[in-house]
Amino acid sequence: MKVGIIVNTSDPETAWNALHLGSKALSTGNEVNMFLLGGGVEIENIKDGAFNVGAAPKS
Repeated sequence: MKVGIIVNTSDPETAWNALHLGSKALSTGNEVNMFLLGGGVEIENIKDGAFNVGAAPKS
């Protein structure tokens, strides 16, 4: 299956959930494309105590 994920926010919880959804889809053999728009382009710089987006899985 092909999965497309669009992240258009710098909200830590939303970005963290999107990254983990993509990681899970990859680990089950799916093809994943993630598109970062708007605030989503800052995904590597998101700092939050509850959601460590910078340490989220990367593939």
